[in-house]
Amino acid sequence: MKRAMILILCMTGLVLMAGVSRAEEAAWYDAAENWIVRVYSAPAGADYAVTLEVLDTGNNLVTEPIVGLATNPYPITGTAEGPDVSLAFDEATATAYVLYTAGGVTLQAVPDITRVGGVITAAPNPVLYGSVKVGSALKKTITITNTGATPLNITAIGSTGSPFTIVSSLTPCAVGTSVAAGGSCTIAIKFMPPVVDGYNGSFVVSSDGGNVNIKLIGVGVP
Repeated sequence: MKRAMILILCMTGLVLMAGVSRAEEAAWYDAAENWIVRVYSAPAGADYAVTLEVLDTGNNLVTEPIVGLATNPYPITGTAEGPDVSLAFDEATATAYVLYTAGGVTLQAVPDITRVGGVITAAPNPVLYGSVKVGSALKKTITITNTGATPLNITAIGSTGSPFTIVSSLTPCAVGTSVAAGGSCTIAIKFMPPVVDGYNGSFVVSSDGGNVNIKLIGVGVP
């Protein structure tokens, strides 16, 4: 999933993080990637270096490859004197800019920031079957989508457990399936309650672009 930052001087249609100076920072949380993208200034000899970095939610540097960043942290400049740093965010452009003030306004381009490889998502999740008569069956379809920049390979599909069953004949998603960037495949799940009761199930779809745990909820009625 591409997530990026842009600054337009008229400040139209975007969110601008407040400017901060010296060893402070501006940051943005990328919910799709669970990344925190931040830009900050810190002393570097007589000057202040401006740096951009990508962290996970545990405040650790992301070590997996990131499109657009040759290194993480990514140095932007090492010659600014006491800069004020700001960060803005706009998903549509897939281009990043950092604004820093150091004896004047400078607009520094930063490449698109996105995970290398596919990124798996599933919808709906949870899957709600509602009330189904005992002995009857109701099928629901789950769409697995690759929101990443390159193909996604499905490596495993877990067991749903009774009374939920994967309907193989209606399920194009399978182990070994390659899902193109922006593409999708589906998994059909049947719910057939044996007795009057509430049922909760789940199963995991694994891929080389992450895993997704899909929850299944249904009620058996007379």
